[in-house]
Amino acid sequence: MNLLRTRTLAPVVLALALTAVLSGCSTHTALKVQADLVPFLGAANTQATVSYTGGPVTLYLPPNSSNPSGGALIDLTSLGVPSSAIAAVDSLSLDLAADLTPTTDIGAGTATLYVADASAADVFQSQYAVASANVPALTASQTGQVTASFAIDAASHAAALARIQSGSFRIGVAVQGSASAPGQLQIDVTRLLVGVSLPPGFGLP
Repeated sequence: MNLLRTRTLAPVVLALALTAVLSGCSTHTALKVQADLVPFLGAANTQATVSYTGGPVTLYLPPNSSNPSGGALIDLTSLGVPSSAIAAVDSLSLDLAADLTPTTDIGAGTATLYVADASAADVFQSQYAVASANVPALTASQTGQVTASFAIDAASHAAALARIQSGSFRIGVAVQGSASAPGQLQIDVTRLLVGVSLPPGFGLP
């Protein structure tokens, strides 16, 4: 019987914790490593105020302060995944939550996950789009929470999984809607939970 063990830990302690978990696993145990990146991206890359015009609006998350189109760079070894196991990663999950406060109404829309090469200057290119989810409308001067969950594996998007298996890649989420009038939007990303899964017997002794 195959089992799944999940650990949700801060990146700074993942390496030690993962070593302990692996030592107790057998070749019949699948492993999922998770980390919420928000505390380590910092406020400059999770909180922002942006202006928008009336009509179509596109919001890029997380709000990378140095490069708005750069998304978040993820290195699997820094999350505690052994370098010898990176090529065996068979899926990635992303859970996003953000508090958004617009000054004018923004209609319901979509959130799209992008997975790009680590060297990509612009994560939000069409070839990197992998999955979409619906997001609710936002009401002027009220804080609304946008949440979206995504999962990637070889069956759903082999090209994105290959980028993940390189060990270093970029992710970003574009939220699109339509504004009733020009305004400003306050952004506060509260959760960016990334998980990668390794299959049973991925190289354990």
